This record gives sequence, structure tokens and C-alpha cells, in this order.
Amino acid sequence: MLIVSQNGAQALVIENLGSIFSDANNKVRCVYSQNGGGSELARYESREQTRYEMEALALAYETGEKVFRFSEIDQVRKNMAAAVQHRSEVSTSRNRHGGS
Repeated sequence: MLIVSQNGAQALVIENLGSIFSDANNKVRCVYSQNGGGSELARYESREQTRYEMEALALAYETGEKVFRFSEIDQVRKNMAAAVQHRSEVSTSRNRHGGS
């Protein structure tokens, strides 16, 4: 899988990375497996946004996507709002139709 940084300046092959993690400043960072160096892949406004994008990366990897690009902050906000709206609609629909 190819991972493209938020600003598009880096494209890294996931198999060449030792780890990908988020730090206390809501930055997504990676460490290279060969030399132990690293770099910043993305930066977000909150821990929730960072977690959302890390979960999106995990899902992309699990489903075999070939390329994953870290989203811009505005797009993450929209995606998170849409997910909340969808959960609300599903919950409301279950309540109306007697689902559990």
C-alpha cells in the first residue's frame, strides 16, 4: 500500500515503515524501518480527528486498497459530521421500526 502525506509531498510504501503513530500534538508520524528516521504525514486539530484518520488508514489497509491519502482538516470535519449524521439516522430508523 502507498501512503500519501496530507500535503502530498511524501508517498511512502507501508511495507518500508516500522510504525505509524499519532503524537500528543495530533500529528501523524511514521518511523522508517531501515534507518529509524521518520517524518510527519499529517496534522489535525484534535485527537478525535487524528483517531478518525488513523482508523481510516487501518480500514484501507485491511480492505486491500492500493493508495491511502491523509485527508485535509476540512475534509475530516465533513467526513466525521456525515458519520455522526448517519449513525443518528440509523438509530432513529431502528426506533421507528422496532429494530434493536
